[in-house]
Amino acid sequence: MPQRPPAIIAFAVLFLAQALITFAAGLWDLEGGIAHYAARYPAFDWNRDALIVLTSARLTIAFIPVALIWFFAVRFARWMCAALAVFKLVQVPGTVASWLNGGTIAASWIAATVLGIVAVAFLFTPQAARWFRQGGRTNARSPD
Repeated sequence: MPQRPPAIIAFAVLFLAQALITFAAGLWDLEGGIAHYAARYPAFDWNRDALIVLTSARLTIAFIPVALIWFFAVRFARWMCAALAVFKLVQVPGTVASWLNGGTIAASWIAATVLGIVAVAFLFTPQAARWFRQGGRTNARSPD
């Protein structure tokens, strides 16, 4: 198994940390989560079971790009994570505006957003670029 560069390790740790924070926050406040999703998607009958399934699925989905990058150095996963980070950034102004108008911002949301964006930034360092360019090998020579 190849030795991964520190940038790839940092990405994996931070990306999974943000996913675990989101997962824990979702399970911690099930009633708040039900109210949140019921307001946004009223056609669905939101209950504790549905929210637990959704929260667990989101955690599982977070493992996919990490595995693609960690084991296979898939370039598409790098750009998929970048797109997700842009989506997180797009949400920031609306969330801050809501807070300025008397709403609240969960500390878990702030932590997960910052960790997710920093994690993705590690994918665009020279070390990570070399990892992707070499297809996940730390040595560009092909093994015999």
